[in-house]
Amino acid sequence: LAWAKFRERQPVELRRQASTPVRFVLGATAGLAMCALMVVLLVNPGGASFERTTTAPALGAAIAVPAVLIGFLVQTGAEEGIFRGWLLNRLQRAITPAWAAVLSSIIFAAVHLFTNASVMAFVGLFLYGLLLALVRQYGGLAAAIGWHWAWNVSESLLFGVAERSSASTTPALIGSITDTGSAVWSGGALGTNSGLAMAVVLAAGCLLLAITLARTGSRATAAESAANPGAQ
Repeated sequence: LAWAKFRERQPVELRRQASTPVRFVLGATAGLAMCALMVVLLVNPGGASFERTTTAPALGAAIAVPAVLIGFLVQTGAEEGIFRGWLLNRLQRAITPAWAAVLSSIIFAAVHLFTNASVMAFVGLFLYGLLLALVRQYGGLAAAIGWHWAWNVSESLLFGVAERSSASTTPALIGSITDTGSAVWSGGALGTNSGLAMAVVLAAGCLLLAITLARTGSRATAAESAANPGAQ
């Protein structure tokens, strides 16, 4: 990011604006809702077992929650700053916003494949990146960070459906997937990134945002360009 900002003189879109907190909260709300929908689909019709958490977390775990929340915020903020704050901006200067969203998502998926190199993982990660690119184009970088942060927190900390083996349970505040059900639907031992359930939810979100952008254009891009000439 420093190289892009000071060496290439490229905009990175990290400046705080008055609407930044609102956009972050709206993005986070959407990310939480979509992750919850994926959990519903994992259980029915996916056949996974969801076991609600009925006991309070241990003191050590409770103390660790704020650190996890901050850690996810740092991670997602960095990723969004690189892929949607810099890379997407740079691509949009050379090609159309639609193709920029697609190409940046391919790169995003390829970079993340080191954790799970499979065709379905690539599809899931591509849709993940595409949705975030569309969120960025419609609601700005703060919305994309909020969505990404809330999804990661929900997967790992709330619902326990992050990367896991089919024989293990991820401790979570609300509940945990204790049996993955259909491996094709849930991703099985490879995690939700390789499952059809996540792909269906993300594809639906991409379609909805694409239709909205086609009808209304990018409100965030227009506002940010007016506030910061040359940023796009």
